[in-house]
Amino acid sequence: MHLLKRFCLLLSLFLLAGCGKSLQQARDLAAPNMYQDATYENAGQPGPSVIVVGGTLTSRTYEFLSQIKADNLREYGELELGKANFKVMEKNSLSNIYQEISIAANLGDGSVAKRFSKHKITPPQWFVVFDIADVSAQTLNFSYTDKNSAMFAGALMGSFLGSASLGQGVIGSINNAKEQRAWNVTLRYRILDGVSGRQLHEGQFTEQATINRELTGFLGVDAAQAGGLTLGTVTQRLVQKAVADIDKQYKLAAASEPEPAPKAKGGKPAKPERAGKRAAIEDAPAPAAPEVACAQQSVGGFVCQMPVAWSTGAPPRAVEVAVAEKPELGRLLEASKRNGGKQGFIDSVVAFDILRTAGPLVTLTEPESPLSGMGKTLALTGEGVEGRIFVLQGAAGKFSADKLAEAILGHMRNAVVVEPLGVEAVAAKDGQRNIGVFKYIKVERRKELQEKPDYDRDKKDEYKITSIPHYHNMAMAVVPRGNDMLLVIVIAPEEKFLPHLEGVKKLVASAT
Repeated sequence: MHLLKRFCLLLSLFLLAGCGKSLQQARDLAAPNMYQDATYENAGQPGPSVIVVGGTLTSRTYEFLSQIKADNLREYGELELGKANFKVMEKNSLSNIYQEISIAANLGDGSVAKRFSKHKITPPQWFVVFDIADVSAQTLNFSYTDKNSAMFAGALMGSFLGSASLGQGVIGSINNAKEQRAWNVTLRYRILDGVSGRQLHEGQFTEQATINRELTGFLGVDAAQAGGLTLGTVTQRLVQKAVADIDKQYKLAAASEPEPAPKAKGGKPAKPERAGKRAAIEDAPAPAAPEVACAQQSVGGFVCQMPVAWSTGAPPRAVEVAVAEKPELGRLLEASKRNGGKQGFIDSVVAFDILRTAGPLVTLTEPESPLSGMGKTLALTGEGVEGRIFVLQGAAGKFSADKLAEAILGHMRNAVVVEPLGVEAVAAKDGQRNIGVFKYIKVERRKELQEKPDYDRDKKDEYKITSIPHYHNMAMAVVPRGNDMLLVIVIAPEEKFLPHLEGVKKLVASAT
């Protein structure tokens, strides 16, 4: 009995030690993203009244835009300017005038004062606008663990992930990766006169941050942060730098000036609006998306607007794509034919390499794929874009749109790294339609000769496999119509993806 109690005590101590270690690891991972108070030099002096406006966001990557919105910039700005002792007129206290004046401020509209007068509200002394002026990302380090090589060929050519049918969900192992990316984010602030809308001051700051991520999500459920900063933390600290600059350079001079008090009808000063009924107001809209020229096209019974920059045609076979990319595969196939296909193991290796080289988008339309016999399929091509459109006849009676999307993602993850980034909603005649947007990393496995030390030049050559990531984004949407489904998949390099996403939006919103 005494021995049992001693064992239980030791076990408890062991578990507590493990919990303590886990808690410490969690704290260490969270530490870089903990809110850190900034010091504002003139915080003891009250500043002028301000309205904060979330401005424009300019980024070449969807990943940043999926995490940072104009509303985040406004919230960070209101928080920090309040801490610096400015008189912040918060969005929620401005009722339904906020959107109107924020748009006017972003446009530099000189009629701002009239808009306040119309609503009998005293304007602020300043508008402060925060813009993201530029964002760029560079991959510093990338490691990749391929857990699916052994089952890769069967998974691509048979059903999705082994024996699972489209309507039964997906179970399987996952490729995972660790990435280290350097982000350069530039924030610009603008101070506008609250009455005239004229720009008074501006400034700009750039933050460089290294962000580590462990991409281990199963079908997009989980993508763990592997320590370091997040883009949200980077952006908030840029706002803090901007507010510190405003507080130091411009606050005291502006505070000594009288606050504006425009006249309302009857010659009386307008009264500040009371915080009361709060409307759900949106920040100033993002800059207009680039216009995408489209033409109406019929696809297997669906009619939609197709971007004119895209071409449609019959999907290529996997062997054609693979041989075009790796000509040596063509020579191996010819050798196999001459031998009557009797080199079993070698032929299997060649077949495996063809499937891997062609990639999961191409193998979706191979004759052995479950989708190939369900309706019409078109390949999309264009400058920096590839994709597929499937019209799956009678599919709605066999599986749901969610199950189909889940199966497609499972298929993709046998060969590439896929991580969800966001959902874009578009308005259609029958209601809202969603487009899933994903990080899509094609991993090139390169065999490299290791350098030999000078003292051992006669040593046998040794090679190592290096993972070279090629960053892309993928947009995917499923549009049900009666018993049929329209499946759209578009993939483009990360830096060229945003215009193609607008094309996907047009196509999905118009499909009938």
